[in-house]
Amino acid sequence: MESLGSKGSLRHTIFTGSAVAVTAAALAAVASSIRKRRALDKKLEEKRALSRQTLNYVEQHLQMSKALELNKTINCITDAIVEAEDQAAACDKMTDKQSPLHGMPLSVKDNIGVKGYETTGGMQINIGRVSELDSVIVQVFKRYGAIPFVKTNVPQSMYSYTCSNKIFGETSNPHNTKRTPGGSSGGEGAILGGGGSIIGLGTDVGGSVRVPAVFCGVCALKPTVGRFSLVEMTRIMTAPDMWELDPTIPRMPFQEQLFASEHKLRIGYYTWDGVLPPVPAVARAVHVARKALESLGHTLVEFSPPGYGDAYASLYIATMAGGDRGQTLREKVKDDYLDRGLQMLWIANLPQWLIGLLAAMIQSKDAVQAKVLRGLISAGTTYSWFRHVEKLRDYRNNFVKQWQSLKLDAVICPVFASPAPYSEDVGQLTAAASGAALYNLVNFPAGALPVTRVNEQDIEDTNNPVLYPAQTAFEKLLKRSCSSADSKGLPVGVQCVTLPYTEELCLRLMTELEGAVGFASK
Repeated sequence: MESLGSKGSLRHTIFTGSAVAVTAAALAAVASSIRKRRALDKKLEEKRALSRQTLNYVEQHLQMSKALELNKTINCITDAIVEAEDQAAACDKMTDKQSPLHGMPLSVKDNIGVKGYETTGGMQINIGRVSELDSVIVQVFKRYGAIPFVKTNVPQSMYSYTCSNKIFGETSNPHNTKRTPGGSSGGEGAILGGGGSIIGLGTDVGGSVRVPAVFCGVCALKPTVGRFSLVEMTRIMTAPDMWELDPTIPRMPFQEQLFASEHKLRIGYYTWDGVLPPVPAVARAVHVARKALESLGHTLVEFSPPGYGDAYASLYIATMAGGDRGQTLREKVKDDYLDRGLQMLWIANLPQWLIGLLAAMIQSKDAVQAKVLRGLISAGTTYSWFRHVEKLRDYRNNFVKQWQSLKLDAVICPVFASPAPYSEDVGQLTAAASGAALYNLVNFPAGALPVTRVNEQDIEDTNNPVLYPAQTAFEKLLKRSCSSADSKGLPVGVQCVTLPYTEELCLRLMTELEGAVGFASK
């Protein structure tokens, strides 16, 4: 029979053993974490060193001086394509130089495949994964004489309007290095806006070419999903080569009659979509475009996206979160250092009841941010995803009815609620791109182009609490982007939108507007 004293000793031994086991497990977890971080640091540094080595070689041996000089200032290039020089030399020797893009240097967004080069998407998980073939769009552009010469930077995972990642660092805006070039085609916007490239290839699922375009003062086109991925470029992307290489693309040749038509258009316009009120400079840009188009004889009428202010978060935020509430994306970056542009990703991983509680707590002070939070919990099961798709379909139908009721040919409107924000702010301003996101949701072609620059009156108006109250956290960040002297001169643009599969009409409108406003790149 054991004594009371022996029982106490036994109990003490059990507790002590448990504590040792827990401590050992904790130390093992810490050691494992340290090993993983060291391995990640080594992997990242090896990739950075290889990128620096390639850029140094190109700088010493090849003629890419403008792009490389620009890169030293704004860090827009991830890889230089060393074969470009030989390809350019071969073009020079050709007797037949009839290709529409003969010898034209082409910059390519990081996520678009170029044979022999990595496509990282700003994530360490993709380091070392080299493309075995050129992507279809790169193949087509090569056939028509273009020469890919650099790949350009993107935000980590490309789910952000920032342009930074832990592999290549942060890209700056060529007009002001404290500002962002936008994302996710931020490297493309920056290199084009800084004059380091003439044409470039990007992608756009939520404003990813249009936002960088208006931030950096260049033109961009987001086509109808499924047709192709500006005027001469679009002709090439509708050539038979595209159908040969990708038979899933519909056989729709370039509709010259739409582009060349001279009939006057009926164009809707608005300065605010109902989500975040734009700063005065953005609203003024729409009116600059409106007056320019009216001077050409077009009819401009007021238009308002039906119910978009209430529907934005439940439509767009839920769509971007996906049916898994961001789980797939979290898995891809779980072993990465998380870039600040993706910090909000982890909120989607909180319990739905907690996200709902946070939304309720801030509802009275910031209704837009509350809507964004609720958007994160509106999907997550197969059933809720199907219901979400139904809502998208219904909204698109209502949007088309509103468009048709006004007999519109096109619409002009903002892309983003401010000019290029400071780099540290843009990651918190996803909702400010609601204007761009709308036309991904309804699947309308939309092009972006600069029409004016921030002037002193814009800054004064932004600082006027009567004209721009800036009451919410989002609005205060927007105000910050356009309230100081260093915002003067930043490009401010608009987007031109037309019905699905009428990219040619969109390009016609952009061409006419560009000529009418006379925006100077410098």
